Amino acid sequence: QALTPILAGTSLPAQLWRQWQTIPASERRAQPVNLIRVDLLQDRAGQWKLVEANSIAAGMGPFSEGLAQIQQELWPDLVQAGLVSASVPPVFAPNPAVDTLADALDMAAMQQVRVLQHLQASASAQAARMQPARVQRVGASIPAQSLASTTPLIVFVVEPNEDNIFDQRKIAQALEQRGCRVVRLTLPEIDARLDRAQAPLCVLRDIGVVHALYFRTGYNPADYRSGETHDTSRLLRLRAELETLQIALAPTIPLQLASAKAVQAHWAANINDGVDFAALHTGHQFMHDLCAPNISDWSEWLLKSQGEGGGNVVQGDAIPLQLEKLTTKKKPDWLLMRRIHVTPRSQVVPMLRKGRIEFVRHLMSELGLFVLGDDLHDGGYLLRSKPVHALETGVHRGEGMIDVVALAG
Repeated sequence: QALTPILAGTSLPAQLWRQWQTIPASERRAQPVNLIRVDLLQDRAGQWKLVEANSIAAGMGPFSEGLAQIQQELWPDLVQAGLVSASVPPVFAPNPAVDTLADALDMAAMQQVRVLQHLQASASAQAARMQPARVQRVGASIPAQSLASTTPLIVFVVEPNEDNIFDQRKIAQALEQRGCRVVRLTLPEIDARLDRAQAPLCVLRDIGVVHALYFRTGYNPADYRSGETHDTSRLLRLRAELETLQIALAPTIPLQLASAKAVQAHWAANINDGVDFAALHTGHQFMHDLCAPNISDWSEWLLKSQGEGGGNVVQGDAIPLQLEKLTTKKKPDWLLMRRIHVTPRSQVVPMLRKGRIEFVRHLMSELGLFVLGDDLHDGGYLLRSKPVHALETGVHRGEGMIDVVALAG
């Protein structure tokens, strides 16, 4: 129901939904791993407002954790350099981002190890009772030691020529310390290596039986391009195929759809009067619900695509120009979000950028909270700050900077 208004469009959520519908319910084997990050802004009234939720473009929590550790260690030097005024460092908010993310992936992969061991034991018991010709084996040509392995294999699904790797390395190191094996592959590499004869196992040639896939790409249509024609159909089919395998996926297609902006817009339009949804009220509105020509002050609105990540926001007087360009088929791919008015931070803050320290004021900060697992437990945070005039807080794109939360005394 929440996705209905966008399904006629070409956005990635619409395409993923169509792929999901091609999978018979009996073949949906993949287990979801929830690693969602919820991004919030505090408005002038002190209310936290939802900006968006990210189920894939949700890394970099380890950076805020690491920055707090660095500041703690270097505080005397910061004082001596005149970059901070307090003689003792503040109390930083606890932020176990690396350990919680690694624990979630490790637990999901270990669960798949146990599932595969159970399948092997069941197949062996079946073989002992029946004639060999009548035995339907699971992973028939996989060496027994591969299925019996207690070493979880986790594949990080990354972009080609990925350079946003440093938080991934910290998580990978934490997983290796827990006894996991970590491999980084692109979607085309997974497609080329996948041994489809071994389904429902996820077996990659020259790598082995995979227990979990951790997606760090796959949140925009361009992430599924392949070949010289940049066709997306093959890798989108691969994404659906992975749902049929005995594997843990962070995230599954339904989990990725649950974090779509269309779902946020649905909640904003269907608030239950008996529940306090103040923190969830985003101001998102679908295009067909809004009479755009009647808007006189575009400074109150942002036009956002259904995609995740940076570069998907239009503001101010550029909005009606963009609306004029949208075809009927493209309109469902966009929605309007009422601007969240914030109070900039008053203090001067030293900011390290391109090897130089700049002193800036009037920063605004966006807090990303990681909520993990079915119980939505705390998974640490990512704080990003930017000049108030900047449109986005993306650190990788250069608009924002990594920041930390200090607790008031």
